[in-house]
Amino acid sequence: MRGKVVPLGSKAVTAYYVALGVLAGLFLAFVVGMIWSISRLPPCTSISKDICGVNDWSIAGLAATILGVAATVLAFLGAFAVAVFWKDLDHKVEVQVNQLTDERLNVIQANLQVILQAYVDQRITGVEVRSEERFVEIEAAAERIRRDSLDLKKYADGQNLINLVGIFSQHPWLLEDWAKEWTDKAPASSIAYGMAARYGRVVGAFLDDPVQQQAYLEKIAAPFSNPEDYLEAARRWANQIQNQQEKSSALDAITKRQQSIDTWRTSQQP
Repeated sequence: MRGKVVPLGSKAVTAYYVALGVLAGLFLAFVVGMIWSISRLPPCTSISKDICGVNDWSIAGLAATILGVAATVLAFLGAFAVAVFWKDLDHKVEVQVNQLTDERLNVIQANLQVILQAYVDQRITGVEVRSEERFVEIEAAAERIRRDSLDLKKYADGQNLINLVGIFSQHPWLLEDWAKEWTDKAPASSIAYGMAARYGRVVGAFLDDPVQQQAYLEKIAAPFSNPEDYLEAARRWANQIQNQQEKSSALDAITKRQQSIDTWRTSQQP
């Protein structure tokens, strides 16, 4: 807002009223003096025979002249004051218009600020609601994907188990290269445990019927004929098991089979 300025027209009007008061005072003093002078003069002051130098009408004419001059001066002063006042009127109007405009703009700005803040709050609330809904949808989708992944993993694990059961139905010495390759790729897999268990079943067949099992191994051209060799192979694979619980279980089974073989060997001695 612009600073408030005192217009020059106010000073001119003030000067006009001061001049008016001064002239009124002078006029009053003149009238009083004139009345006082007239009261002391005779009706006619002769300057020659039958000629009045000063009479009532000459005094009245002088008074009228003086009043006319005073009125003229006042008229000029009034015209000048009005001119000066009108000269500064545009400035006063501009100051008032600027002041009212600034006040109105401040009110409009405050109202716009309130409206804008309400709009922003509404938009933010809407975005938060939509974001929350979107997060819920994303969480639901992620949960579905997780369940599908678990189902797929279970299915894959089942398929792998079925495949491993089929693979381990073969003789373990035929699977050595395959088992070594996949154990190197996936040490945490159950292949080492399966190989240890498969060699353990070969040893178990020895304990059930040694003669028949040895004849069967010779028939299929197995690499070993002694159960200790297959038991050592089982121990070698058991030591490669990553899962400690499975490893402990496999080694315990091998230890029991070793004791059974030792007992069988002792019984075979004469």
